[in-house]
Amino acid sequence: MHNLRYKKFIADGDSSVYSKIKQNVSYGLEVRKIECTNHVVKNYSKQLYKIKNDTKSVSLAARKIFTKDTIESLIKSVQGAIYANAHGDINRLKEDIRNTVNHVFENHFNCRDDICDRAGETVDDRTPELTNSGAHMVLWVSY
Repeated sequence: MHNLRYKKFIADGDSSVYSKIKQNVSYGLEVRKIECTNHVVKNYSKQLYKIKNDTKSVSLAARKIFTKDTIESLIKSVQGAIYANAHGDINRLKEDIRNTVNHVFENHFNCRDDICDRAGETVDDRTPELTNSGAHMVLWVSY
């Protein structure tokens, strides 16, 4: 209709429009989807609150770990990782995002010193709480 050729498409993680664009591209180019940071964080936040409220498949001990403050800290930590790597290496971004759980639960062993003042510290490590409650399993699924 307008002779537009899509090369990149900015969307949220649940976009059905992207699949329609891919189906209808007839000019031989692969359309690349770029995730909007705001949508990534919003979807992550939804997943965390879903875990907190899931009484059927998440144990009470695991749900108790996901306080409002903890969820907000996880969200802020993911935002920080995204912003710190906005123009950088995608693999480094993945590592930093995966490490946010450790960071929030006071295990800074894998934190980079340019984004964490406590990089390398594990004195106050609370990650065993995650393992003992089973929260670590449901949390990794939310990524």
